[in-house]
Amino acid sequence: MLLPAAGHRAGSGDRCVCRYITRPAVSEKRLSLTEHGQVRYSLKNPWRDGTTHVIFEPLDFIARLAALIPKPRVNLTRFHGVFAPNSQHRALITPAGRGKGPRPPTTRRIERPLSTMPP
Repeated sequence: MLLPAAGHRAGSGDRCVCRYITRPAVSEKRLSLTEHGQVRYSLKNPWRDGTTHVIFEPLDFIARLAALIPKPRVNLTRFHGVFAPNSQHRALITPAGRGKGPRPPTTRRIERPLSTMPP
């Protein structure tokens, strides 16, 4: 699935985009309260050790849910390897030539008069 760019305006045919961005962090169908007031979350697939659900205290569950919210003004995409901001080779491979390494060589267009052009 291709994700839209940040400046994308959703039209009438972009229902999947709207569903994607309004998707909740956890499935409400698998969320329930126990008799003792704890939050029970059933897992979609059992873990290797056979665990099928996890139980949290309400405050602990809210704290873990709040940890999923990104901090304001922080990039959500992290780049590693040659695409990392401090990579010595990033300027050579990015189209804008951004990075700390040496800049890619610029190509200059040489203008010649038409009379000197080969046939």
